[in-house]
Amino acid sequence: MKKYISAAAVTLCLSMGVQPAAAEELFDDVKENYGFYNEVEYLFDKGIINGFPDGTFRPETAITRAQAAIMLGKKLGYDGEKQGTTFSDVDSSSVASGYIAEAVENGIIAGYPDGTYKPGKLVSRGDMAILLARTYELELLNNHNVEFVDISENMAAYEAISKISQNYITQGYNVGGYTYEFRPNQPLKRGEFSAMMARADFPEVFAVSHYGQIVEILDVGTSDAILFTYPNDETLLVDTGSDPELLQSALDDLLYFKGNIDTLLLTHPDPDHIGNAAYVLENYDVKRVIDNGQQVDTPEYTAYQEALENSDAVYQKAEVGDNYSAWDATTVEVLHTDDQSENIDEGTIVLNINRYKNDFLLMSDAGPETEAELLASDRNLEADVMILSDNFGYNAGSQEFIDGVNPKDAFFSWSATEDDLPPAIFDTLGDRFTKTTVTGSIRIIEERGLNYTIWK
Repeated sequence: MKKYISAAAVTLCLSMGVQPAAAEELFDDVKENYGFYNEVEYLFDKGIINGFPDGTFRPETAITRAQAAIMLGKKLGYDGEKQGTTFSDVDSSSVASGYIAEAVENGIIAGYPDGTYKPGKLVSRGDMAILLARTYELELLNNHNVEFVDISENMAAYEAISKISQNYITQGYNVGGYTYEFRPNQPLKRGEFSAMMARADFPEVFAVSHYGQIVEILDVGTSDAILFTYPNDETLLVDTGSDPELLQSALDDLLYFKGNIDTLLLTHPDPDHIGNAAYVLENYDVKRVIDNGQQVDTPEYTAYQEALENSDAVYQKAEVGDNYSAWDATTVEVLHTDDQSENIDEGTIVLNINRYKNDFLLMSDAGPETEAELLASDRNLEADVMILSDNFGYNAGSQEFIDGVNPKDAFFSWSATEDDLPPAIFDTLGDRFTKTTVTGSIRIIEERGLNYTIWK
């Protein structure tokens, strides 16, 4: 995994009291290719975890109740001073005694009816759910139903499991199709516990996506830039906007650990959509570039072409029906593109991104001719989320087209006033219509292709 630390990302970490880690390995047994390296690094930098005297962290070793109490206590700011406890098996000589005593006092952990704490007992996944729900005061979000087949409402950890699932701290184990297990009695490894804590502590970076996409509609002013992150961590950036400072700020935070963009898709050569294309190619190690083949004589397009030529990215011209997904369960399909159109807006790439029951329709700058062509096709245009054309309110966005798409939610990144927008958008969508120029960047977490949650 490539490490990328930008000035913006460092500022973000410092603002959270986190010092960026040095380039050397954290522990002898935690290398950068370890699956939870970034989570372990994050907690280490915050002083929540440390290793053993021999320089190891032992991420594959099961975590004990004493170790969990220490980690959670450090997160909560306990001083950890050794002290006597009410438990017969935890005396004042135990390194964990202070953390255990304070955690019990604050209702984070509890002992057993026989008066013991059992500090050496292994923490199960069900135990972990209870501990994290209490430590982080998690709430039920009711954004999706808990679908683990091996938990039930009569379990002590049921509500806590629901909380950590709905807060994107765990995704469980896929056992085929859309069936998932939580495995509440399975002992938790030190590396796994670290991952869960990092997700609870810094969800903006570490939250899991439940085998779905994370869609970021970036606030880059009055233009488009949309970042998709697949469950396998590959990224697709659709358009770049035109304000370099806004784009850099957004991408540097979101790509703090990954550092690169796998695919850059430019819907058409309008400056508002390709204005930062050269910057992206020069700074984010882009692997593949896709555009609609239209050529224009503008400084932005010239800069993009020069940066593309000087990069190692593979170029591909979009064709209707192409699928650019980096995840087998998802399609990123081109519904429309026309490099021969005299109007660059009508030549734009229109995308449909589908995962099981979820559809996202990206209209870019499509105008009335493109809308009419899509309506005339045999294609079912219905979509859960529609990212509206920047021409919406001028010559695009007919009532017929809105009815054909029938979106549950619609987003707009243009600064038009309500007077510039057609009444249909308000009559049909009401409070389902959101402008990023008002709310800022919007995150949509698509959950296993079943539903999605919008964070504004």
